[in-house]
Amino acid sequence: MPLALTTKLQATNALLAAVRQAPVQTIAGDLGADTAMAVALLEDRSRAVQSAGWHWNTVPKLTLSPNTSGEIVLPEGVVSADPVPGEYTDIDVTVRGEKLFDKKNATYTFTKDVKVTATYLLDWTELPEQARSYIFHSAARRFQDRLLGSREDHFYQQQDEAEALAILKLWDSEQADNSIFQADVTLNSLLRY
Repeated sequence: MPLALTTKLQATNALLAAVRQAPVQTIAGDLGADTAMAVALLEDRSRAVQSAGWHWNTVPKLTLSPNTSGEIVLPEGVVSADPVPGEYTDIDVTVRGEKLFDKKNATYTFTKDVKVTATYLLDWTELPEQARSYIFHSAARRFQDRLLGSREDHFYQQQDEAEALAILKLWDSEQADNSIFQADVTLNSLLRY
């Protein structure tokens, strides 16, 4: 029987195990203080890790259109939107709150669509296993540091976290199929000849 992906409940119980607490049967409803803290830290680490932008949670060349008032409101779950390089010279776009802001013209108003690379914050069930593993190992080390502060436990959990991050980076790089020929600078140089 194949192994299943790590559930949010399993990840929460991994955090509780890191501080020598008994596992829980659910993370819904009224939670104890340690369980609530574990769930909150797991969600915080998930946001932080995903905000960095990975191949698995980004959409390149997503077209965003202005609404009737000329504003571009980001789709739900989008944490960053970076304009496609070299596409625009008349605007300098950044994210402010849940909307795009044109720094060059100091306005939230846009007259045309903007193509961006969008980074999404995904729900736990949408995360690849490699990301789940890194997130809960990172959260477990922080949870242990805050509740117990054991140097020995910190060392072992730091090793687990580093290994999980290395696996995530390797997997993400393989998924992206990156090559030097995909870089804009290299591509532009090749196209000149």
